[in-house]
Amino acid sequence: MWTKENRKRYERKGLRYESDLTDEEFALVEPFLPPERSVSRRSLVNGILYVLTTGCQWRQLPKDFPPKSTTHDYYVELLCSGTLTRIHHSLYAEVRTLEGRAATPTL
Repeated sequence: MWTKENRKRYERKGLRYESDLTDEEFALVEPFLPPERSVSRRSLVNGILYVLTTGCQWRQLPKDFPPKSTTHDYYVELLCSGTLTRIHHSLYAEVRTLEGRAATPTL
């Protein structure tokens, strides 16, 4: 249930796009990402999240993100290497732990 405290915590003010990660969110994802390249990992992840959130085509990625080919290549690398799956499982376990449950289901 949304409360005033919850709404403030999940407010997206100050970000360019609603899909951009906050500092706290990026800190959870950053350890899983491959080493830094010539383009900021955070801007690449924000570009990927923009496409996945809005459903736009890669070629319609706004110009304030890294080039569409670079962002898409990074997405494919994360997908094929299993990084996205590892991030998902880690965040899933974290949420379960925060709810006072075991990190993995017992069944």
